Amino acid sequence: MYAPDASLAKDRDRMYKLRSNILHGSDLLEIDQIVPIQWWTPTGFKEDELYNGMWRVTRTALRNWLKSPPSPSEEETVSMPKLVSERIKKLREEIAT
Repeated sequence: MYAPDASLAKDRDRMYKLRSNILHGSDLLEIDQIVPIQWWTPTGFKEDELYNGMWRVTRTALRNWLKSPPSPSEEETVSMPKLVSERIKKLREEIAT
């Protein structure tokens, strides 16, 4: 939604695939393992490239979100459970008063 650029598609796809693999226990980054020469291996170089790609996607998404944050109604319907959005709404009202 906030990083739809076609130029980021490859990085975005790799990021979601890695996230899924880690979440489901089928992958682990070299940095998360005890390896005495981290980043000086072919796997380490690949992970460094992946890490840089994830930062490109994240930077773009954050910049676009800051330029155009979701309205409260979008927060409720798109990404937040109703209970959380109601609590945020209540907190906003308390801050405004």
